[in-house]
Amino acid sequence: MSSLLPHNSSDFERNLEQALQVQAAQFDPDIIRTIHDPNECPVEFLPWLAFAENVDAWNDAWPEDVKRSVIANTAVLHRHKGTRGGLIEALAAINVEVQISEWWEQTPQGTPGTFELTLLVGGVLVPEDGILIGEATLTEVRRVIDTSKRHSLHYTFKAGVSAAPTAFSLNCTAQLGILMTLDVIL
Repeated sequence: MSSLLPHNSSDFERNLEQALQVQAAQFDPDIIRTIHDPNECPVEFLPWLAFAENVDAWNDAWPEDVKRSVIANTAVLHRHKGTRGGLIEALAAINVEVQISEWWEQTPQGTPGTFELTLLVGGVLVPEDGILIGEATLTEVRRVIDTSKRHSLHYTFKAGVSAAPTAFSLNCTAQLGILMTLDVIL
């Protein structure tokens, strides 16, 4: 391959050019065709795709399917950010089902400007926790809620595990991310 360097280039520049030519020869141009598709993008490029798509909540520890889901839904999430539907969609992207009860829907009526969330976690969100609902998982869920809700609203939430009917049921009650009680029903 011919050199593009001027005739007075140093040995370092010539060696660098050779090394870069070897790397360029090994580059697969098909990556460029798939880099902006969250379903086809190579796993190692997902954090950069998330940055390019302006994803609000991101964690490198999430499973691959959660990462791809969050990136794929980011345009919809930004359109509905700050709404009830946007909060539901943001949590669904990380495999968490939610029921929302705003202050006027509660019996007795709650404090104006507040809402309550009942969350059902459907899978392991943070593998380091080793369990479905742990401190890191609650922190991740809370971060997604905080980036998706209207900032003027305050909330409390209850978290549980979505499990098969024959499996166990685990209910946690949390207020502002602090674990308050734990009930295990076998």
